[in-house]
Amino acid sequence: MPAGGSQLSTPKLALAIAAVNLVVCGAIGTAVLLVSTKDEGGTGLAAPSASLTVESTAQREMPASAPSSPGSTGSPTSSSSANAPVTGPGGIATVLPGGWTAQPKDQYTAEAHDPADTTRFVRFGVSAPSPAAIMTLHAAGEKDFIRRYPSYTRIRMDQTPVRGHDGLVWEFGYTAAEGQRHVRVHYWRVSGTEYLVYASSKAEQWTSTEPILNAMLDHSTP
Repeated sequence: MPAGGSQLSTPKLALAIAAVNLVVCGAIGTAVLLVSTKDEGGTGLAAPSASLTVESTAQREMPASAPSSPGSTGSPTSSSSANAPVTGPGGIATVLPGGWTAQPKDQYTAEAHDPADTTRFVRFGVSAPSPAAIMTLHAAGEKDFIRRYPSYTRIRMDQTPVRGHDGLVWEFGYTAAEGQRHVRVHYWRVSGTEYLVYASSKAEQWTSTEPILNAMLDHSTP
């Protein structure tokens, strides 16, 4: 092309195209991130932290807690017959069934799935910081969940201390793609930080899932 023309030279054109691609890819990545951090409990969570690790502290296995519900006849599956100590986000320590492996879910929580049935899973970690009272915070979370899952049914939402600390238990059911599910989560606050342990399974598995959550709560710290 004659000198002084209005079109970009080949090197400049390549640089311009690369810059546009970077902007477009960045926008798409941000959109995917915002969608993928939507929690089962209906709360939009912050982006995952690349530095988060979930470490097993198990040098030995601990016996699983027995079912605590009156009349319960269920028992953990063979993969959850023993518990292994783990540490997670916010410095929480708890236990997982033997053979279950925890992975970071986001910067606040870790998640572990039953290797025999990945629709059953547990979480542990901390809640996003909030100045709201514990009941106010999770009652708002419940309203958001109801908007997304009209099949939601509350079983209980009660302020229940954990080791003398301000706490709350939230238990509910709802219908998912695989059928009716049962969820229970325990929250407690220590020195301004809110910790949690959480279990979710198909409703027919709850009698064998509940002992897993009970063990997580019983062996958790702080």
